[in-house]
Amino acid sequence: MAAEQAPRQLRPAGRVVGVLHRPGPGGLARMRELEDAADAVVADAEAYRTADAGLHLHIAELSVSRRLLEAEQGIQHELTRLLAGHPGGTESRSTPSQRHRALAGAIEARDPARARKQFAVHAEATANLCLPFVQEPTES
Repeated sequence: MAAEQAPRQLRPAGRVVGVLHRPGPGGLARMRELEDAADAVVADAEAYRTADAGLHLHIAELSVSRRLLEAEQGIQHELTRLLAGHPGGTESRSTPSQRHRALAGAIEARDPARARKQFAVHAEATANLCLPFVQEPTES
């Protein structure tokens, strides 16, 4: 039995979840509400950070992957902690220029390949946002 399960265990978790679970209309409607709420407060850095974290956590919940949800909780906690101490304005404390429509649209369309691609774009934008906070200053 263990030999039969091994190939399944080696498959990427996101791929397995994408095959086994399709978000229902209620979950998708809630995702759209959270996306709209984040867009509505984009000028308020603290409110946007809270709304953005809520949207990300909901998307992770839609996956029905406990591991993904736990990872996203950790990511959002660390991102909030990292950004909280920065004295800059909205543009330096959030990613309003990298909103969530493309990612949410791919999830709504139930298109896992497009969702993975849009997630990668969004994650890279977030990483680029955070790099100045964690990099050592370079000497000129």
